Amino acid sequence: MSKILTNKKETFESNANPDIESASRTSDEGEVQIVQLDIGTGTTSSPVTSSNPLPVTLSDSLVVENAISITAQNLNLAAIDTTSNIDTDYILSNISILFSTTQSRNIVLYAPNGAVLASLTGDTSLGLSFEEIDLACEANDNFRITISSTAGACLCSVTAAIKLVDVSIGSSSATQDVTSRYQTSDIDNLSNPKYVGYLAANGVWYIQQEDTTSGTFRYVAGASSYAINWTNRASLTYGYFDAIF
Repeated sequence: MSKILTNKKETFESNANPDIESASRTSDEGEVQIVQLDIGTGTTSSPVTSSNPLPVTLSDSLVVENAISITAQNLNLAAIDTTSNIDTDYILSNISILFSTTQSRNIVLYAPNGAVLASLTGDTSLGLSFEEIDLACEANDNFRITISSTAGACLCSVTAAIKLVDVSIGSSSATQDVTSRYQTSDIDNLSNPKYVGYLAANGVWYIQQEDTTSGTFRYVAGASSYAINWTNRASLTYGYFDAIF
């Protein structure tokens, strides 16, 4: 906690950054200004204005970076098959894909373990956004995005944003209960195997398959299109919990 002296010889206490503090300074004319005071040197900056704002420092756990960035690739000339290259623990935050035309194309998003996060066939939209994926990944566990070539000209731009974390994903609470954000959406217990569908607020989902004959549970998960996948639940490919999550 640091004490800052204003030019009216008044003091106040601050819990802000110990290296750069802000102080209220009153001029002789009564105009109130905000300045930055460097505790180490005792120097002050110019008054804070919209063009000279206070600096903001974010924790490493909030730093967002683009792990994949592709601009205006012509799908008529070549398909996109790109894999991230991340050597630190991270959280896959969101993926944005933009198209210049409505040429039909197929899109698949793969988790680092090869599980399909989302799969779209014959998509003709001009833009897709997969938000709040929040998939916790360890260093060198990389995700993949594939977009098929198109019959006609179509420029495609892809951005995949990640959140860097300052704790180890493998030992942190981020992976201790990966299903806690999901709510039960649908139940099919009329035959064997039985199915339960779970859905989160941001659209990500998983389906649990129970084989009552063998006493086994298997899972499949995705980032979008829950309703379609629930309808097609019997034909989906299921795997062990650790392989899916």
